[in-house]
Amino acid sequence: MSLNTKAGAVMKGLNIFAGKADPIIKPDAAYPSWLFDLLKDRPTSSQDLAPEQLLSVKYLRIQNRERIKTVALSKK
Repeated sequence: MSLNTKAGAVMKGLNIFAGKADPIIKPDAAYPSWLFDLLKDRPTSSQDLAPEQLLSVKYLRIQNRERIKTVALSKK
């Protein structure tokens, strides 16, 4: 299957609204810059993270563990 990703191309099958036409690709400048950040590779392990990111990941992991424990205890 060939995918045409040039501006002005029609994206067949992506329409989610009944009775409307398929969306047309806009030029890159029409999209917000953060959208293209989603295409970048993400770190696959904690070794690839910066120290401040690693701390936030550990903090979120601990918070999530505590939340799971609280929910589990409330169900008993």
